[in-house]
Amino acid sequence: MGQIFNAFVCKTRILPLKSQGITNTFLQFAITTEVLLVIAAAYFYPLNIVFGTRDAIFMHYGPPAIPFAMMEILVDEIRKYYIRTLPSDSKGKPHWFVRAALW
Repeated sequence: MGQIFNAFVCKTRILPLKSQGITNTFLQFAITTEVLLVIAAAYFYPLNIVFGTRDAIFMHYGPPAIPFAMMEILVDEIRKYYIRTLPSDSKGKPHWFVRAALW
């Protein structure tokens, strides 16, 4: 879950996720592939035998991470909002927050 939401966060540096959208087909393919591989590793019985694991309980699979992932997106959207709206100083130098948070 963390990697999936992190892919959405790292998608842009300044634009909000709402205006950027999720139209990158390669990213959609990568997320789908990752989810299918994790499900196969967790629930496909022959892989459980090979790796010596057991079936994962769905509650342990990812739902507990969703609030933290949503908080990650919220913090990043607030960071992007400040980068877009904070004014430059009188010499045209970007605001200190923009210089520190734009990576």
